[in-house]
Amino acid sequence: MVKYNNSSWIAYKTSNSDLPSRNVKRIVIDKHDNKWIGTAEGLAQFDGSNWTIYNASNSNLPENYIQDIAIDNKNNKWIAVYFGGLAKFDGAKWTIYKTSNSGLPSSYLYALAIDKNDRIWLGTANKGLVVFDSLQWIVYNSSNSGLPYDYVTSIAIDNQDNKWIGTYGYGLAKFNGNQWTVYNTSNSNLPNNYINAIAFDKLNNIWIGSNGGLAKFDGIQWTVYKTSNSSLPSNYVVAISIESFNNKWIGTYSGMAKNRRCKLDDLRQ
Repeated sequence: MVKYNNSSWIAYKTSNSDLPSRNVKRIVIDKHDNKWIGTAEGLAQFDGSNWTIYNASNSNLPENYIQDIAIDNKNNKWIAVYFGGLAKFDGAKWTIYKTSNSGLPSSYLYALAIDKNDRIWLGTANKGLVVFDSLQWIVYNSSNSGLPYDYVTSIAIDNQDNKWIGTYGYGLAKFNGNQWTVYNTSNSNLPNNYINAIAFDKLNNIWIGSNGGLAKFDGIQWTVYKTSNSSLPSNYVVAISIESFNNKWIGTYSGMAKNRRCKLDDLRQ
């Protein structure tokens, strides 16, 4: 995990912090600016000074391989666990949803987002896109919708309630509730069709982490950042989160970066 401040990079690794794994999958930031970091070896909470680690050994987290995290309006943490289904953590109690006790079509979860109505949007590794409103489960897949592929790797929701969905090798899809729009390397400047992370900044620019670098899309223009034109530690960008000061936290397979500059809209040196 790396932090970038427009002039220097600070790396958090297993060797110099309590980060449980160098394989950082997702980062989200709660209303108190705590960072919740999903890794291949459990869930970490970082307040800027102290680390708290949750895993299958010391909590009711069903598995350690965390794929995604989202926080609802009540400050509940929702966690997509790759082999363990959906977990909800309210700070004290854990609730687990699997195929055996819910309408979840697959326990192989890869992505998670929460809309303005606190509906849970889930990306599965083999069954498409799932919506859970606390009562009903609805499934969108490549057979019954405009979703380009059933392996959904990332989901983010913009301020107009559009759902942006990253797929495994089939690019980025936008769903406005009725229509689907697909962006890929053939029809846009998306650097790679394998999408790992999506986030929005205060100007509603979309930031996209892929297997081929980091992209910013303002609805018209694309800007792409790679190791060749920036200080990104790796082109394999797996996590992006943007905190209240507009800092970008970027997780890669070679650590994590954070940018501290409040007015930052460019990671180039």
